[in-house]
This record gives sequence, C-alpha cells and structure tokens, in this order.
Amino acid sequence: MSVTYVVVYYNVDEPSNSEVVGACKTIKQAIMMMIKAAHYSEGEGGTLRQYLRESDDYESFQHLIDTCVENMTLIDEDIYRIEPITIQ
Repeated sequence: MSVTYVVVYYNVDEPSNSEVVGACKTIKQAIMMMIKAAHYSEGEGGTLRQYLRESDDYESFQHLIDTCVENMTLIDEDIYRIEPITIQ
C-alpha cells in the first residue's frame, strides 16, 4: 500500500477554475508544489515573498512551510490543499 499526495487548487471566486495542480510521492514534494503554485518563495534571511514581492501573509517562509505541514492547506486569496490518496 502506498500514498500519493494530490495538490488541489480551489479558486474561491470562480470554482470552475479550480484544478488539480499535481501529484507527488512524498508530503515534502507536495508541500513545495503547493507553495510554488501559490507563487510564494523565500527571500533574503528567510523572509516570505509572493510574486517576487515581500509578503506578510505569514510570519516567514519557514512559518508558511510549518503551517502547510500542520494543516496540509495553504490559504491566501484562494485555497490550496493536499489530499492524501491511499493506493493499494
């Protein structure tokens, strides 16, 4: 039995624009895929950037990662979620 982690993007304004971002073998890969899909990156000194600009959506890039690990969800204007699928 194995687990596949599916990253799903939910567009809250236009639900028909929601989509599956991708599937990963590990939770770490799925978290990084989810963060990249939301256009977040790490700035100098661990600061958080979105669309290459400083962001205060989360305290730091590490805080964003920790939140994603804990909740398997990333919320900004839209919602990104990791759905674990068990494959037998």
